[in-house]
Amino acid sequence: MRNGDPAVSNHRGRRLGNSRGAHIEGSRVTVRDVHARVEKRGLAPDRVAERYTIDIADIYEALAYYHNDPEEMRRIEKRHERAAAEARERSSLTPPNS
Repeated sequence: MRNGDPAVSNHRGRRLGNSRGAHIEGSRVTVRDVHARVEKRGLAPDRVAERYTIDIADIYEALAYYHNDPEEMRRIEKRHERAAAEARERSSLTPPNS
């Protein structure tokens, strides 16, 4: 459950920051990172928390945030896909002969 601010979670009063996509406040760990490691790669939430030196509650809150706002997460994913495609395009360009 969230209030009117999409970056605020009501659970335990923690806040998920929102620059560069939703992330755990006070860290550079994104909701997308947490989701990828726990739900795509199958790592245990406590192991991810330990690896990032953040509270286990932050891991579960990030996962809840991911599932509570699928539209935002799709927008973030598309933004990352576009940036990756642009980077691939730039790296495949051959410099002109001098």
